[in-house]
Amino acid sequence: MKPSILLTLRRGVENIARTLLEQADVDLIVLYDDIEPLFTRLDIPCRRFLSFLSPAEMALAQFEARRRALAIESFLHSPGFDQRCAAMGFDPGLAASIQAAMTATIPDDFLQEIVYLDCLRRCDSQCDLRLVLVHQDVARDTRTLVEGARRLGIPSLHLLHGHPYGTVNLHDTLHADAIAVYGEESRAIYRAFGAPGDRIHLTGNPEWDIHFRPAEGSLRAKQCATLGLDPDRPIVVYAMTFTHRFSAASIRAAASKNRVDDAALEALACLSRRHPDWQFVIRPHPNEFAAKDRWIARAQTAGIERCVIDVITSSAACIAMADLLACVQSNLGIEAIIAGKPVINIAMDACGGELFQDGLGPLFREGDAAVTVCEAADIVPAIEAALLDPQTQETFWARRPETARRFHSFADGKSTERVCRLMLDMMAHGDRYRIPVDRFPETEKALVEATPRGGGRLLALGRAARHVARMFEIVRGAEISAWETVSALPEGPWDAIIVSDPMPHDGDAEGLLRDCLCCLAPDGAIVMTFFHSGTLEAVEGYRARAWAPPRSGADPACLMNGYSFAGMKVLLSRCGLELVQCCHVPTAAISSAFNSHLGQSPEIGVDTHPLYGIHYSVVAARAAPPCP
Repeated sequence: MKPSILLTLRRGVENIARTLLEQADVDLIVLYDDIEPLFTRLDIPCRRFLSFLSPAEMALAQFEARRRALAIESFLHSPGFDQRCAAMGFDPGLAASIQAAMTATIPDDFLQEIVYLDCLRRCDSQCDLRLVLVHQDVARDTRTLVEGARRLGIPSLHLLHGHPYGTVNLHDTLHADAIAVYGEESRAIYRAFGAPGDRIHLTGNPEWDIHFRPAEGSLRAKQCATLGLDPDRPIVVYAMTFTHRFSAASIRAAASKNRVDDAALEALACLSRRHPDWQFVIRPHPNEFAAKDRWIARAQTAGIERCVIDVITSSAACIAMADLLACVQSNLGIEAIIAGKPVINIAMDACGGELFQDGLGPLFREGDAAVTVCEAADIVPAIEAALLDPQTQETFWARRPETARRFHSFADGKSTERVCRLMLDMMAHGDRYRIPVDRFPETEKALVEATPRGGGRLLALGRAARHVARMFEIVRGAEISAWETVSALPEGPWDAIIVSDPMPHDGDAEGLLRDCLCCLAPDGAIVMTFFHSGTLEAVEGYRARAWAPPRSGADPACLMNGYSFAGMKVLLSRCGLELVQCCHVPTAAISSAFNSHLGQSPEIGVDTHPLYGIHYSVVAARAAPPCP
């Protein structure tokens, strides 16, 4: 069986695929269905990721997703939701917006997560899956795959989506096992975020390789023909930016994008009257490609008689046909500078300028090759100077080399080869790249405190066993045995067995508990954690901070289902165990109903985020007495 790679890219995926197949004999699996026809045209063999799920299995996933969505929607429309929002200080308008957004997205989000995790498990069982490659590890779809792959012991690589700046494009946590970055500056940024240096790999951006190779003379003419443009006349491209709501500044300046777009379109209309031979292209952000008709109407309203809306060319092709690129703090502007095209960076202070002052600050700085304009009235003269003024053009060419080096460390056109070598090394030596189990000290401490005192032989099981053993030494000054697998348990008897991983919500849990019971001393205890179902944010939050992933081979979807309090006791009863002690993890968000189950004060957990329903129990159980 050949080793397999799951590719979750769209942009430039064909170049990665070709290079991989040149360097190794591997099978390619593509996440998005629309990539398969592209690969077929290019004679690149591949398999669709979703093909691992049969129609019947997809129907079951849809049913399960709907069941969970209904439970969450019930909470969203209950008085409890309003109370929690009020406790957070949200005004009724914001609470209503949150409610509407969650109601609209939850059904699709649940379905995607369930399907992706199930497909990933089946893919791993049917193929020799060695690596998951993602273009950004913060999006819900690819983040789900990164976390699911980690539970299956499969490494993941994040190929940097764009050079970080401000808080609009700020991905300040590395979720994947490794990241491939463009240059020294982007590497320094992730180091500042706290990512270990050995997880950051300097490769360059494969999508920019084309600009370091000899130019293809026919590329401009070919792209112009596709869009109905004349290659012998100047072409001005305005690339729009999509403003994410990642920060308070983004929320305060929510209308800034439309205001900047209006100012840019008015400037292009003015230029079209002053220079009738110039041609104008509007390139919406990929998230807004479906709104082509709306952009045509806006351009005509602004007074641009003939404007082309480009939603079909690649970024490299768009740059190849352009004589000038106007943008708003866009990575497309970096690509244009590398390709030798002048760039006008429209960063109007009156229209959300603060957006790009937060966090890392603006993408383009003073002294870069991009010309930054801060007032609407300066857009037209800046574009005219860039295309017509020799001194402005000379300044651009003088600044271009240093700007290109700041964003991209390589000028050899071989970034694709470097990324592929890294991928193949991760496939061959996965153990070197997989990140260690995260520490969640509050849960480790809760496991220690739930373990009965009195000494004796104590055993910690699971991938986080060493961490729990270390916490025993800190809290109780005692050394205990650590066993990082749950198969072939060491010979007992043990006075207490501490299961460091959350109990999976499947048949494996019963088998594990029965195995532990066989190794217990008389009156010995099993200490474990149970995850309880909560809101969509609870699932996401728990998965994001899964302090101890399930044991190797466990179903990655097992944590998507939580135990009810009654279900937890039923499982223990089936395994011949009785509950001795149950407590919550202090940092978990506890519902009043859950507190009442445990006889705890209803105030416990109220200081945590009210939209999160993360809660899990730490339980101690002993062998139940035989029935009379």
